[in-house]
Amino acid sequence: MSTKPTQVSVPIVYGTISFWLGKKADDQNSHRWVAFVRGPNNEDLSYIIDKVVFNLHPSFKNPTRTCPTFPYKIHESGWGEFEMLIKIYFKEDVREPIDIFHNLKLYHTHSNASHSSKKPVVSEFYDEVIFLNPSDKLIKLLKDNKKEGTMAVEEDKYYEDSKDANITVSAQEANLLPYYTKFDDKAQKQLLEDACAYVDNEIEMLKKRIAEFDGGIRPAPGMKPN
Repeated sequence: MSTKPTQVSVPIVYGTISFWLGKKADDQNSHRWVAFVRGPNNEDLSYIIDKVVFNLHPSFKNPTRTCPTFPYKIHESGWGEFEMLIKIYFKEDVREPIDIFHNLKLYHTHSNASHSSKKPVVSEFYDEVIFLNPSDKLIKLLKDNKKEGTMAVEEDKYYEDSKDANITVSAQEANLLPYYTKFDDKAQKQLLEDACAYVDNEIEMLKKRIAEFDGGIRPAPGMKPN
């Protein structure tokens, strides 16, 4: 006799990927960027998601962008970073919408990292949407999707002009698969190890600077050193 689960979860990934415009950059448009909601393996989430609404900075033309179909992503351009609100609506009234706040990131974290039009800045996060006391409709949606299987969706090399932004999307921006983070245990372990190594290196550099600073201090005339 099967027991109905008290809760189920659906993994999602949300974030942004930005591209520096290089020689084409100016004061108003230094970067092109993409904001998105996707499955961890870039699978189609339309079996559970009804639509995704991206709320941009009010300085943008038409700052509220609605994506009613998969893929849930928008293309834009600009010069500044800001916090956007991503609102996800679900099908079949399985639960209320959720709000996610995400900071658009245009520049690499490391101060010594140079601009590159070939290496984009990726800022994305893994999360899980929890459904408490799932309805029969939700359980059926999940079971039907599991039967069909989840396939990674290959993106077209080119996209048509964005109706919202009135911009042409390049092949690099359209094919985001090479830049997406792989959210698996091995990859996450490597990210943590890299982060620890970076922090250790920063600590060592700070210790050297403190030692150099202390070594450069000399007592004033007439004063005895401690």
